[in-house]
This record gives sequence, C-alpha cells and structure tokens, in this order.
Amino acid sequence: MAELIQEVRELIKKGTPMDALTLIKEKSPENVKKVIENLFDDLGAAKELEDKWKDPILLSYYAYFSYITSGILDSQSLTECTVSSLNAVNIAKKLKFPELEATFLFNAGQALDNMEMNEKAVRCYKDAVKIYESLGDKYLGRLAATLNNVGTLLIELKKIESSKDYLLRALEIRRKLAEKDEKYVSELAETLNNAGSLYGDMRDYKKSEDCYNEAISLFRKLSEENLFQKANLAATLNNFSIVLRRLRRYDEAEKNTQEALNIFKELKEVNDGFEGLYAETLNSLGVLYNEMGEHKKAEELFAEYNKILERLTAEQLKLKDAEKE
Repeated sequence: MAELIQEVRELIKKGTPMDALTLIKEKSPENVKKVIENLFDDLGAAKELEDKWKDPILLSYYAYFSYITSGILDSQSLTECTVSSLNAVNIAKKLKFPELEATFLFNAGQALDNMEMNEKAVRCYKDAVKIYESLGDKYLGRLAATLNNVGTLLIELKKIESSKDYLLRALEIRRKLAEKDEKYVSELAETLNNAGSLYGDMRDYKKSEDCYNEAISLFRKLSEENLFQKANLAATLNNFSIVLRRLRRYDEAEKNTQEALNIFKELKEVNDGFEGLYAETLNSLGVLYNEMGEHKKAEELFAEYNKILERLTAEQLKLKDAEKE
C-alpha cells in the first residue's frame, strides 16, 4: 500500500490526478472500485472508506478540481478552486506530502486573491513559502513564484516594507534561475515589473525606473516570438507611465501609454478578451492628457472608454442572466 500511495503522490505532483484515480482503481478491492466508479456522483461513499483508501482517493479528487479550476475567473470556479485546494491541503498534510500541501496552498491563494479575499490569500501564500523554503533548491522556482505573488498582494494592501522583503527575494531567485535557464526570463520580467511598482510606491524613482526599463527590455524580446507576451509588455509600459506621470515626464508617459494602447488594439483583434485592457488604457491616456492640459483629446478618449465599458457591462449582464436560466 505504501508503494501505491507514493505512486499516487507522483502522479498528482505531475498534475494528473485522474491517472492517480485510475491507478488506485486498478489495485483496489471490488468495494473500493465501485466507490471510485461513482466518485463524481457520490463523494460521500468515499468518505466512508477506511483511511488507507479514503485519503489517496479524496486527495486525487480534490487535486483534480483544484487543477482544473485554477486560473478560471468566474465566481463558481474560484469558490470551487478554494474549497478543493484547501481540502487537498489538509489531506496532503495528513499524508506528509509537503510539496503537494504547498502546491494546493498556492492554488488556494491565487483563487482567494482573485476573489479579493486578500488577507486570506496572503496567509495561504505565506504558509506555502514556509514549506517551499524547507524543500531545498529543487523547488526554488515555486518558492520564487509564491514570494512574487505574496509580495504583489502586500503592495495592494499598502504593506510596503513587508512586500519589499518578499519581492526582492523573488527577484534575486528569479534572476539566478534566468541566468541558468531562459525559460525563467518571463518570470524575471514579471517580478521586475512588480519591483518597479514597489519602488514607485516607496518613491525610490531611480530604482523603479531601472526595474521597469529592464522588464520592458525583456518583455520586448519575448514578444518577438510570443504574441501574448505583448500583453505583459503593454501592462509594464502602462505601469511605468504611472511613475513617469508622478515625475511630470509627460512626453515619455504619453509615448509609453500610446504604445500600450496600440498593443492592446492589436491583441483585441486576435482575442476580444483584451478589449477591457484596451479600454482601461484609453482611460489612462485620457487621465494623462487631462494632466497635460489637453482636455479635448482627453474627452474623446473618455467617450470611447465609456462606450466600450457600457457594451462590456451589458454583455456581462446577459451572460449572468443566461447562467440563471
């Protein structure tokens, strides 16, 4: 049984919990096979099994829903991800699978973050950080991702000093990882963008500008091969523009925001999911023009922004009504 449990652990770690359930079914007695066959219709039957079968089955079940709902932003999926992830955390902890415990704490943190339950998200991320720290260099990438996420959340919560501790650690780790493997370059650019925001809030504008410029340079190279990296480039240009506006470097801010607007205009032609970001950038450019005293340009942009916003809001209401039916 111990060997089976370890195989289940490895399959879930690889992100294939359904394969784990199939494996358990192959090696289980008839009464357990029947429970697995009806698992998605009758979860209660699995909870009645003895622990040696119940724990790996339920871990696989909750892991499945944690994985498939992670990153989906509708309210039902976010709730499902949170509940499934936290249930998986409890079972992983019981079975002494720390890397899985940390994985599902991370998933729960992301879902709670997207639900704007920030304090609870921070607690999940911090618990995951402690576990990844105990697991050594093998999990440095996951540690850096978690440090990055909790640091970013702490900026939103205006806990700047705490954010600095997490983000600068993430930046250090990701820089080292990117030097060894280019697959981490995108993650390094992400944390540089976040560090730019952090330093901006700290009014350390020189460091903020350095971080943004490096992030922009990296995203620009990445976007040459990946169209959707252009979205990250545009977001970073927008964020840097906020700092430039504070410094009254309006010409540079206008140039960056206009480039971001052009990128989102291009992307929304490929995927209309980018229309909201296009609209937000229209609004940002309008705010900038108002500060520059170019009120007519600002009014035109605000009018286009409001038109898009009204249409998107109406479409969302239609979707909600359709879901109710």
